Amino acid sequence: MRLTLKRFVVQPDQILTLFKHAPKKTTVAFEMCDLEDGGRVLADCVRDNQNPAALSLRWTSFDNHSFHIFCDAIRVNTSLRTLHLVHCCKNSVQINTLTAALADNHGLRDLRLVSGGLTDEHAFTGLCRAVGRHATLEVLETRSCVAPWQSLSLSRGTALYKQLLEMLQKNSILQEIRFNFNIAMPTTTPTD
Repeated sequence: MRLTLKRFVVQPDQILTLFKHAPKKTTVAFEMCDLEDGGRVLADCVRDNQNPAALSLRWTSFDNHSFHIFCDAIRVNTSLRTLHLVHCCKNSVQINTLTAALADNHGLRDLRLVSGGLTDEHAFTGLCRAVGRHATLEVLETRSCVAPWQSLSLSRGTALYKQLLEMLQKNSILQEIRFNFNIAMPTTTPTD
């Protein structure tokens, strides 16, 4: 079952009620929502393992303080199996905070992380290190959404691929990777 709240202003008591009564197999999704308390109660529920097995946040962000609390909650959570964060991390600092927490998580099996902050070299390196050490993660989808008219250089793209290969050498649990970065491919000119 999937429960999606779209364009809601979500009150803390609504999150508590939802997480307390939603069956464990439910996917709870917040899309383009405003978390009234900045996300503090949601983070507390995740920390206390009072969450459904799958949580999806799309264009729903935390305030900076609550995001750090959310990352600390991910660090100790053991019941969350699927986490999708699509345009929730505001910058590479938040990505680094999240990836540091992922390294200590014991339970996630499916992670989808979409953020323009992933183009930052340190942020992507941190993600690869965290996933390389993760003991349960089976599916990783990562995408960086730079503007359509922009792309990463071929040398930067090659560096990203090398980091992915190093990650795979360390993580034998990972079964599926979906990787999408806009990488400039060299243009060739036809020869006569």
